[in-house]
Amino acid sequence: MNRLIGTWQWVAFSDPVQGETVIAKPENYLITFNEDGTVQVKADCNRAQGTYTADENTLKIELGPTTLVACGEGSRGDDFLTYLGYVAAYLFDGDTLLLDLKADGGTMSFRQVDGDSSGQEGRLPAELAANLDAYLESLIYTEGVHPEAAAPGIVLLVDTPAGRYLKAAGVANRDDNTPMQVDDHLEIGSNTKSFTVVLLMQLQEEGVLSLDDPLSKWLPEWAEKIPYGDAMILRQFANHTSGIWDYGDPVIGEAVKDPKALVKQYTPEELVQYAIDHGQPAFKPGEEGRWQYSNTGYILLGMVIEKATGKPLGELYQERIFQPLGMDTAVLINSVPENEEITTHGYWWEITGEDADGNSTYGNAIDVTNWNGSQAWAAGALAMSAQDLLTYIQALSSGQLFQHPDSLQDMLTFNPNGMDGAAPYGLGLIDFSPFGSVGYWGHEGQTPGFQSLWATHPEAGVTIIGLSNSGTFNAFGFLGVVEMLEAAQGELP
Repeated sequence: MNRLIGTWQWVAFSDPVQGETVIAKPENYLITFNEDGTVQVKADCNRAQGTYTADENTLKIELGPTTLVACGEGSRGDDFLTYLGYVAAYLFDGDTLLLDLKADGGTMSFRQVDGDSSGQEGRLPAELAANLDAYLESLIYTEGVHPEAAAPGIVLLVDTPAGRYLKAAGVANRDDNTPMQVDDHLEIGSNTKSFTVVLLMQLQEEGVLSLDDPLSKWLPEWAEKIPYGDAMILRQFANHTSGIWDYGDPVIGEAVKDPKALVKQYTPEELVQYAIDHGQPAFKPGEEGRWQYSNTGYILLGMVIEKATGKPLGELYQERIFQPLGMDTAVLINSVPENEEITTHGYWWEITGEDADGNSTYGNAIDVTNWNGSQAWAAGALAMSAQDLLTYIQALSSGQLFQHPDSLQDMLTFNPNGMDGAAPYGLGLIDFSPFGSVGYWGHEGQTPGFQSLWATHPEAGVTIIGLSNSGTFNAFGFLGVVEMLEAAQGELP
């Protein structure tokens, strides 16, 4: 296997005049060599793609589409791109990759990034890796493709005992064709819900609250306002059996139609009040056999968590989940995204009508990157990279986030009426068995500009993560990877 294949961080530069310079923030300067002869480059705030040819120790890198953003003071992004264009040879000094520039222009030193972004960590069977490559490319949107079946950009991560596949395809920005990168930060929508439940379970373990507490214990003023509010308990919000009306489609759905609605700021209290003013309960709390998805319930859970701890929700995610696990890209978006909270654009295809079979028909793509995350908050406003989401999934499924195994088992107690009978639903988690993915559980998430899904089978040691920058794309399609893994089962350890 070509040792070049993989993702490398620029750590130092040496030239005959200035000697060696250590690179500050090497994680901002990455080059990925792919098996197909292509390269992807992160040069601080800019991205590029191109090709390379390697023969013994000679190496030539030719960069193509490149963004031209002016990076901050102290950036070496321009140097990085310039130097890569002058590379003439490569060699390895132990685990260090050295790239020599033409005419004694200096030497660039690199170290490989853990979690090979080329698509091979370990040795996935070649046929499986090729099938995943073809599948990933099939999901990239081109004119004429149905928007529910493809997206401008995709990040796909498949973690197995045999190795890890992590690749990106397509574009992060349709205007300038910025290539999607494996380390991009994307919104994960309702995948936020399990994070919110984790906070609840932790607080329950600590004796701060109980999932069987009535709403009136923590938010008595809201229990009085909400129809049947005095009969609702926290658990019912977490498993969607409270019957409370869902504000999500009217508020967030309006955001894709109106630029002012897209960026409108809401408080959690305003979202709950909207639900009270505009809808009626679907059923009485805990009514047997009834289930209805409701983002409103998760907004109330976030309010309870803040009331019980006296801390902002975003701070609690950081203190209790992100920081202990080293999830540096993870963030709760409280307003219009800023400061690289997300690193791609997000898109929504406008609905123009229905076809003869009653299916939606679509028109133009709308850039909805500026969607205000306050509209989803505890129900769906987290963003992160695929690698950080994997870190969370592994910690959750192994019980690392809890003191007692009963906490995870409680989350995995699935109601067969979940998803309107389509799939059992636990506490912020979906059992994917009815979709043909027996033994897999996880969740799906959507915001106006993003769709995502993760599914894990802890006993098999397999996790699948799909992130896209289209809110119209149907992320449940990522479960098709399960069939590929099952077909390759004889080749996997």
